[in-house]
Amino acid sequence: MSVFTGSVHYHNIAAMLIYISVALLLMASFTAANPLIQKLDAAKPISVAPRVARLSQGRYSMGATVAGGQAVFVGGIAQGSGMGVTVPTVDIYEPVTDKWTRGKDLPVACAQTGCASIMNQVIVAGGANNDEPVLDTVMVTSNAAKQWTTVAPLSQARTGPVAISVGKEVVLVSGGVALLPNQAGGNVSDVVDIFSFQGRTTARLSQPRVDHAVAVLGSRVFFAGGSTVWGNKNQTNSVDIFDLATNSWSRAALSLPRQDLVAASAGSKVLFAGGFNGSSLSGYSSRVDIYDQNTDSWSTSELSQARYDLAAAVWGSKIFFAGGFSPQGVTAQIDIFDVDTNLWSTAQLSHPCGLLSGVAINGMVIFAGGADANGITDVVNIIDASSF
Repeated sequence: MSVFTGSVHYHNIAAMLIYISVALLLMASFTAANPLIQKLDAAKPISVAPRVARLSQGRYSMGATVAGGQAVFVGGIAQGSGMGVTVPTVDIYEPVTDKWTRGKDLPVACAQTGCASIMNQVIVAGGANNDEPVLDTVMVTSNAAKQWTTVAPLSQARTGPVAISVGKEVVLVSGGVALLPNQAGGNVSDVVDIFSFQGRTTARLSQPRVDHAVAVLGSRVFFAGGSTVWGNKNQTNSVDIFDLATNSWSRAALSLPRQDLVAASAGSKVLFAGGFNGSSLSGYSSRVDIYDQNTDSWSTSELSQARYDLAAAVWGSKIFFAGGFSPQGVTAQIDIFDVDTNLWSTAQLSHPCGLLSGVAINGMVIFAGGADANGITDVVNIIDASSF
């Protein structure tokens, strides 16, 4: 099973903070269509209060992954002078001892970075910080508590790439904004950097993408949606599918173009949920596109609440979609989809939050950091996946 664990993608610090302020104030009416898999009014609400912990420092746009039996949260944007500051902070959760520790700081502060793992190796690639609008830095560790190493850079400096691991051999870092001339715009990248123990290669998407979602199903990697230009416009429904087993590409399409969506897979299914669609009335989307590998077919469903900049995490047969920005503002909603039964259930975070990062480990689903109505938060929600 795989889940997108990279950060959401904004392209300079001032723009990000303005974006959050606008998202928290926007109010719009939205009516969701009934899903094809299950009617929304049949979704089962489950009253499970998440256990709450704290990061060492409140921040959003973190990278997050699981490696060596630990959940690792890296970088992000924290409170600071002016419009906020990118940080090199690393937080580590050890589920066996149920303890949080501060890891070794990254060599380079970064946010909107790609973060994934191969075996026990954590890879942090690209992003941005207060000094550099785009980074080509690649940082690697096998022990986030003690040491990070800077290795050969990305083939192209960019902020907002999406990173995902494929089995135990490959990490792919795709898309993002490659250049920000005068901080006013940028070139959206179509480059995919492929990391493996055999070395590095590059590939090209069918079109440039930023604010897209990536998920893995078997040997196939799905690059879905996003925007083809910088900013909240030109959303695409295109899905590029790369099969590592055959080294070949194919294409599909989402039912609705959108960016700032999230993707995750479990069992034979991959889901692409939520997002922002500039052509719809409010822009907020509740759409969920579902691909089933067993039947080689696509279907659609809906989240219980339209939203974008949500997070996802997977445990067993269940995919958790949490938080985000809705027409009513930042939300605490969690939608849980069981790929075995095709049924939805719902729950709540401890408080409304968007721009958070999600992972799952040892039967626990963890959503950390983000932005709430009061600003940048250090809250971590830990949910027992067996409750659903």
